[in-house]
Formats: sequence, C-alpha cells, structure tokens
Amino acid sequence: MTEFHRRLARHAGLPYIEEPEPVESALSAAAARRFGVLPILDDGRVLGVVTSDPGRLDVAALAALVDRRVDVAVAAPHAIERGLAALAEAPAPEPEAAAAEHEAPPLASPEPAQAPPPPVDLDFVGMADSPFGRGFRGYRRDEVDAALARHQAEVERLQAALGATEARANAMQVEIRDLHGRLDALRERESAATRALDELRERREQMERDSRMHAQQLVLEAQERATLLKSEGLRQVGELQAQVEQLIGMRAGLTQALQRLSEDLAAAMARLASSPATAIDRPVEHHVERWSHEHRGD
Repeated sequence: MTEFHRRLARHAGLPYIEEPEPVESALSAAAARRFGVLPILDDGRVLGVVTSDPGRLDVAALAALVDRRVDVAVAAPHAIERGLAALAEAPAPEPEAAAAEHEAPPLASPEPAQAPPPPVDLDFVGMADSPFGRGFRGYRRDEVDAALARHQAEVERLQAALGATEARANAMQVEIRDLHGRLDALRERESAATRALDELRERREQMERDSRMHAQQLVLEAQERATLLKSEGLRQVGELQAQVEQLIGMRAGLTQALQRLSEDLAAAMARLASSPATAIDRPVEHHVERWSHEHRGD
C-alpha cells in the first residue's frame, strides 16, 4: 500500500509525508477527525494538513471553518490516526492562538485507505445572532445593511466554495475512473503475461519430452547398428580365418610337391652321373625314353 499512496500523492500533485507530527491549530481534534485530516502547520495564515484520501477532502469548507488558506499533503491512515490520538490527549488550544511553524518529515508505510469522513456541518451565523444597536424606531439601518451585505458575501463565498468542491469532486471522479482503467489494463496485461508464461512452460515441457524420446530413439538405433556391425565383423573374421587356413593348406601341398620334385631331380642327376661313358655316344632320344621308362616304374 505504500506504493499506492505514493502514486496517489504524485497523481494528485501533493507532497507525500511519512511521519506527520501534529501541532496545535485553529482546527479542533474533533473537527480534524470529522474532516479526516491531521493539522501539521498553523502560522495564522496557512493551515497545513495531511489526509489519506485527498479526493474526499472538502478544502473549501475546511478553509472557511478555520479562516485560513489550507495546504494539503498525503499521509498514511495509521499515521494520521496516531497523530489524532496524540492531538486529542493534548490540551485544547485557544481559538485564535497560532501554533509555531512545523516542518513535516517524510511519511511511513501507508495502510488501506480509511472510510470517507462524514459530511461537515458549517455553522452559519443568522441575523438574530448579529448584535445591532437600537435606534429611535428599532435597529439602526446602516448596521442592518452592513450585516445583510456580510451575510450575502458569506453566502456567495459558500456557493463558490461549493462549486469549487463539486468541480474538484468531478475531477477526482475522472481521475479515479482513469486509475480504474489503468488498473484494469494492468490486470489484463498480467493475465496475458501469465497465459504467455503458461504457454511457454507447456512448450518447454513438450520440447523436453520430444528431446528425451528422440534421444532414446537415437540410442536404440545406435545399439542396433553396433550389434549389426559386430555381427558383420565376426562373420568377416570367420571368413578370413577360413581363407587363411585354406591358404596354409595350399602352402603345405605346394611345399610337398616342390620337395618331391627336388627329390626327383636329385635322383635323375645321380643316375646321369652313374651311367657308363658309352652312353654319350647314344642319341638323346634314347636317354630320354629310358628315363621315362624308369620314372614310370617308380
């Protein structure tokens, strides 16, 4: 509520006082309570008061009651109530006594606005209350005319004050409607922001769910691919092992064939070396045919 009363004072173009100190003034404690104000200054010409609801304060009526110019400031309801209680405990001031000038320090945290003060009854001095001097045939005419003029001026002043009060009340009503409109706009913006936040929260949760599902799917696909690659690798390793064994077997057969061929060549060379010298005189075909027959016999 502190910020509310600060905005209220700023909107009304009035000072905002945190801890108002009450002073003795031409305004009685009972009248101050009826007006809903706390006097904080009275120098004989100006009456300074604080109120928690400047829109409901009848400044013209208050000025007419104390016969002073009224300066208004805004304060918290509980601070005003505390000041009025202190003012009621203090001795009542003389009607025409002027209190010393008081500087009002800044205001405390306000509380909810108090109920509007009841209507103010303005005492009007009637003709019967005016002391007139008596003449030969009744009251003196000049004194009666002067009293009538004074009362007429008072009526005109009260009518002007009433008009000013009504104008100010209308202006405050316009301001109140404007404040209500701003408050409704702020509430609408708050609702829109809340809806947007809810939508963002739902989108974030949906994105998290989609991300988790996509991550799980990727993990499953990676596991399946790894299993397939492992199986393919094991199959290829088996095929390579079979090929290696086959090559080893072929190598062993080739080694045996080469060994037999080497043995055959060695035997043929030995036989050639042990054959008689006359064999040189025989034709080559004879020796080849002989070698073939011997080889078949082996």
